[in-house]
Amino acid sequence: AETFSVPSETGVMLQAKIWNPRRELETSEPAIVLVHQWSMMGGKASLMHGIALELNKRGFYAVTFDMRGVGGSSGQKTINGCKEVRDVEAICDWAHTRLGRDLVLLGSSGGAPIAGSAIDLRPFIRAFVGVGYVCGSLASIIFHPHFAAVIATSKPRLF
Repeated sequence: AETFSVPSETGVMLQAKIWNPRRELETSEPAIVLVHQWSMMGGKASLMHGIALELNKRGFYAVTFDMRGVGGSSGQKTINGCKEVRDVEAICDWAHTRLGRDLVLLGSSGGAPIAGSAIDLRPFIRAFVGVGYVCGSLASIIFHPHFAAVIATSKPRLF
């Protein structure tokens, strides 16, 4: 994987990796942007590397990144992840331009609601996959700002 520094509109520098596939699929296949678990509980891009490698083996480009305040990314983590949605937007804009492909967002655990908030923010985001999507009363207290976007979208979703 190649490592990059990606600037966001909020002034945060995000550390990202592009995982180039061993064999490339058709150019119409989307790249997968992986959104790591909730930063406040130790989420980081390296926890998504195994999924990125598996996607690579199957011919997909994968993008992993550390959200603000994690690993090599600057900025401060937020409790409800609302500013982290801007991080997802910045990475998606950069990945779409760099790879010339539409994208699918794959969020894990607390990263799933954050990724889901970005699904309709860009026309080139085709779909959303939520692995271990957090829900319930405690999650609702923290992540309630994110639920509406993923419920309202007409784009394909898999939980």
